[in-house]
Amino acid sequence: LKRLAEIPAPALPPETEKAEKPGKKRGVTKAAADGAARPAQVEQSKGGTNAPAAEVKPALPADYEFYEHTIAEGQTLGEIIAEYNKAYTLKVRLKHVLEANPKLNPNRMVVGKKIRIPVVK
Repeated sequence: LKRLAEIPAPALPPETEKAEKPGKKRGVTKAAADGAARPAQVEQSKGGTNAPAAEVKPALPADYEFYEHTIAEGQTLGEIIAEYNKAYTLKVRLKHVLEANPKLNPNRMVVGKKIRIPVVK
């Protein structure tokens, strides 16, 4: 048993990445496809330090105007955005609303919750 302990462990083969099928995008959500704002991604370098991959440019100015909307039963975020765009002739996109409401999950709309609809013309 002592001799087995002295034998070096075999080297593991390097990890190989699975080739993705052309035309398929893994991990892309509708929000990401619409260009929703999100924090800069962090890459792991070989040295073990984290460095920001790229800065995300905000779509809204720091002092933007907004409408406050209370979510009603059965409303989706897309319907709310379309309603404000039509009623107020705005050009609001999903990324604007998500940037104005960083904790908002478009898949879990809570009835009675107030959200900000930014004024984008």
